[in-house]
Amino acid sequence: MYGDDPDFFESVILVAWVIYHAGNLLMIVEPCHRTCQQVTRTKHLISQLLRFSPAEHYSLMSELELFYKYLMSSEIVYTPLNMFNLNRSIIAAILGSITTYIVVIIQI
Repeated sequence: MYGDDPDFFESVILVAWVIYHAGNLLMIVEPCHRTCQQVTRTKHLISQLLRFSPAEHYSLMSELELFYKYLMSSEIVYTPLNMFNLNRSIIAAILGSITTYIVVIIQI
């Protein structure tokens, strides 16, 4: 039935190729996104520590203040060659482009 059809094999190879590259894209984007989330979470936790730590731990407070100033002054974003931000929004943009392309091809 499907064993002798060369179009079927081409379709299977194409689907496997798409799944492979989609997996690669997710393996690159997801750690970058989670790192940015953790930086935001760390900023919140350090601000909480600064607010509720006792004043008698001066060396700890000064180190926390330095770290907090560093986190607030630097934005942690992955931008390959400064072309685009590498986060989950790039996946949504790619899916939107693919959907638009498929709709245009179907209409022709």
